[in-house]
Amino acid sequence: MSKKKKLVAPYLTIEEFNDYGILYTNVGEYSVVFRLHNPIKKYSSDASMYYEYNSFVENIVKTLGTGYCIQKHDIFSKEPFVAPNSSDFLQDSYFSYFQGREYTKHYVYLTLTQEMKKGRFQYDASLWKDFLVKVNKVRDLLITSSFDPKLLTREELTEYLHRYFCLSFSAKTFSLSNIYATEQSLWLDNRQVSVTSLVDIDEVDMPQEVSPCFSQELNGSIFTDDLFSFLSKVPSADIVIYNQSIIIPNQKVENMRLSKKSN
Repeated sequence: MSKKKKLVAPYLTIEEFNDYGILYTNVGEYSVVFRLHNPIKKYSSDASMYYEYNSFVENIVKTLGTGYCIQKHDIFSKEPFVAPNSSDFLQDSYFSYFQGREYTKHYVYLTLTQEMKKGRFQYDASLWKDFLVKVNKVRDLLITSSFDPKLLTREELTEYLHRYFCLSFSAKTFSLSNIYATEQSLWLDNRQVSVTSLVDIDEVDMPQEVSPCFSQELNGSIFTDDLFSFLSKVPSADIVIYNQSIIIPNQKVENMRLSKKSN
């Protein structure tokens, strides 16, 4: 019989500050989470918007500077369609036709973390002030770029983390369950959870330039789409979570470390 081990959350607590929640990790780092609206429509076929998004990410990296980590979470969840209430008869009849049909809903979250130096588990007033300033600057960038950002409150952040743990984003009620781990995957009751890296970390062989989108001919016209548009159509998957992370290290220190390692 396999040994049972209690799952310990990788964070200490969540507190409310300035009307939004701040998450403290076990190593003394703190994070905030934005809920975003994706301004790029799925069938817009506008290549310029994909390149504008790349420029936006570059601006965030420059704004934050050394010592920060950005994580973007794209969640594709299959859910039954719920028709919106309408006083218009034709509109109500139209949406009622799709009532209960399964569709894929897209959630977007952005996590901003100020990383701490190893072995430095102590409060630094200047770093804390810098973190709060950077949070507001990133929020302003998100607003001007039409992402309609919403900083999660303590209650919203707690619910988001719990839903993430039990992989349930559509149900009104949900509960945490036991996790059974095998060499290939995790099991949450009768649901299988697998993790796949889209980049070979053992051999990073990337081209110098990568386009954020691709174009193909569709019914006689050129259609432009996201490189990862397939994520919303993964077969036999109820939920797909696509995580992207950017860590901004001190380049001078990192170059010295890599130089020593190569020697």
